Amino acid sequence: MQEAESEIEVAALLTAYQSAGGVLEYVFLVPDGGTSAAGNHRLAAIAGMEAIGRHLKLGSIDFELHWDESRLVGRPIAFPEFWGTDDVEPKQITRSAWSIPPIDGYKPAFFQ
Repeated sequence: MQEAESEIEVAALLTAYQSAGGVLEYVFLVPDGGTSAAGNHRLAAIAGMEAIGRHLKLGSIDFELHWDESRLVGRPIAFPEFWGTDDVEPKQITRSAWSIPPIDGYKPAFFQ
């Protein structure tokens, strides 16, 4: 994995997001090729943590990340497990009462 620069349009969006008070650590990576999808995910996780660690050391916060690669484990997940069963829309149950469904799955981490 190699860290890559963001495209101009994406960089402008991220700058606007940060200017509006958004907090997002990000890394753009390009796979070297010849590695399986699972291998690329693992390499991306490690490269991402390394890059974010470098960003944190260069920023205003003196923070150092540590991790144990042998403990980085994962598994493929099916779409229903990622998406979850919630539709995150409140449901009106009476004229003056609403119900918020339980939030599950990984989707909220990416869309909220």
